[in-house]
Amino acid sequence: MITVMENYDLVVSEGDTFITLFQFNANGYKLTGLEKITFNIKINTDDKNPVISTLCGIDTVNNIITAYVSANEMKSLLAGNYFYDIFMLTHTGFKMSLIYSQRFIIEGVCHNV
Repeated sequence: MITVMENYDLVVSEGDTFITLFQFNANGYKLTGLEKITFNIKINTDDKNPVISTLCGIDTVNNIITAYVSANEMKSLLAGNYFYDIFMLTHTGFKMSLIYSQRFIIEGVCHNV
């Protein structure tokens, strides 16, 4: 289960596959597919390296970014509070934070599949 809160905080189930779509709407910028967009999860916002960093899929027709983290990768994170952001680097070297650090909350579950 994934819940997106009004402030972009995400609540997810422990050990589940994580996938969510983000509609990209930045001042009329049209995604070309040449961008490198990463979804990053950190324990603390000031940590140097993320515990998970994954490339996002890009739908150039609908201007949608797909963030995906496999169940195997998600199993490396225990239930608790983390932070995530989404970052874009274009082929011309332009850098932009698409979503500033927001809470990424992993809720424990009873099943063990």
